[in-house]
Amino acid sequence: MAADPFGFPVVEADLRQPPDSATAAALAAHLRAGAVVDARVTDHPRAVVDEILALQGARFDPARRHFTEILAAERGASLGWGTDDAHGLDPIDLSASPHLAGLCAAADRLDRALRPAEHLLLSITPSMRKARSFPRFYHQDSPCRPHCYDMVWDIGLERPGEILDVHFVPRAAFERADGTRDPRWDPLFQQAEFADHYALTDAQIDARQRQIRGETLPAPSTTRLRAGRALIWIDALFYHTTWLRHGRALTALEADPRSIVILRAIRGHHSPDLPTAAALGRLVGFAGEGSTVGAP
Repeated sequence: MAADPFGFPVVEADLRQPPDSATAAALAAHLRAGAVVDARVTDHPRAVVDEILALQGARFDPARRHFTEILAAERGASLGWGTDDAHGLDPIDLSASPHLAGLCAAADRLDRALRPAEHLLLSITPSMRKARSFPRFYHQDSPCRPHCYDMVWDIGLERPGEILDVHFVPRAAFERADGTRDPRWDPLFQQAEFADHYALTDAQIDARQRQIRGETLPAPSTTRLRAGRALIWIDALFYHTTWLRHGRALTALEADPRSIVILRAIRGHHSPDLPTAAALGRLVGFAGEGSTVGAP
């Protein structure tokens, strides 16, 4: 029988505390071999939400359209944020947000096992109580090649997989021997232009190009994003997408919004301090600029 081209191992883990060196090394080996780690990361997902909303609420109304990116290094953290009419880049003390800091500590320990020659630099993008999530197509998180992100954590906090969930396909399954994507999978990747997607409804997005939903997944989902847990993978090894569960409507999020956090380890950072905006831009492929993760 032919091997399933979409198959990959899913490894269970408990990362509510930073893992010891042996556990971190074993999980790092699984990730490098092409597994997705499904880890329990907090017993208090609502507390993480409250801490992030407090960080945002001190600067702007989180109900407004906005972007937020937290950068965390070994010696310092910052909060970049923007609304339609204001923005800021503020130093923050992560120890004042102990539940969020706990997630970073566990990620730090796993990151050290994956990249012992580099220093910690995490990009943390919260999506708190969001009633929309589109356009939805397969992609990789890194905006540059070679990949500027290594491991990625998709952390479920409030109703993360009840209406929308995340699906993974190993990169090799969508690509030909020369590393280019097989054209037969193109309909699952964004083909239309959606620069104005904030002004569009989900139905209007679908009218330009039908988005991913349970009926159009190329294989059944073997993962489930759950509250208090994270799905962890190596960005270079997978394509992934957010997808709409069969029988659910995105309008359900208006009454029952979801909260998730995306945590990415940035490659190539060799200082224990936060990088300058220019240095960060070079790391993530935007020379001379700051990070564009989470732009509105």
